[in-house]
Amino acid sequence: MDMNPSDKFCFMPGDLVRLSPEKEAEVNRRTGYVPWSDAKQKWVSDEKIRRYKAGEDFNGADIAAEYDRLHNAGSI
Repeated sequence: MDMNPSDKFCFMPGDLVRLSPEKEAEVNRRTGYVPWSDAKQKWVSDEKIRRYKAGEDFNGADIAAEYDRLHNAGSI
């Protein structure tokens, strides 16, 4: 297959493989990454979609911080 020079920055079909839950947990421990809860992931995703459809500017990190603030205040 011919490769475009920019392809080194893109995934090609078949490049992605799902990690096993054990491997994902090991990578998270090694890197210190703490994944969001399912509830936070859904709320942030839904809010980004809502703002996009409304034509509003948004920043994912700011929306995640808003979730944390609202969650800590007991509003969510």
